[in-house]
Amino acid sequence: MKRYISVLLALVVFFICAVSAYADASPWSTSTSLKECKLYISSNVATCTSEYSDRTGSTTKVEITQTLEKQGFLWIWGTYAGEWTKTTNGSSAALSNKVYNLESGKYRVKSVFEVTENGVTKTYTVYSSEKTVS
Repeated sequence: MKRYISVLLALVVFFICAVSAYADASPWSTSTSLKECKLYISSNVATCTSEYSDRTGSTTKVEITQTLEKQGFLWIWGTYAGEWTKTTNGSSAALSNKVYNLESGKYRVKSVFEVTENGVTKTYTVYSSEKTVS
């Protein structure tokens, strides 16, 4: 019985180490670029900001698509106030928009960054923290 417990414990430790090593070597982790998406709400006015910046300078094109989303029935998020897009040739881009007369509810900003780096285009989706309007 002790032998089985020892083998089981060794397997658990092995899988924990293997998963941790895989997570650190993920190809999706990009520490060389900044992707930010923020939502500020004051007096029923939402300010949506999105920013991309590449610290290496290897990015040649950035397209930001930004939407303000509202939580609806059954916690499903839907577009509340349209969609805004900005495209730049270079290694950085920023987009900011305001939406007035918000209804009560929970909101967030969704930013989709389409980035061309070294001839390869990748898409990253980032969400802001959620804010509530009462």
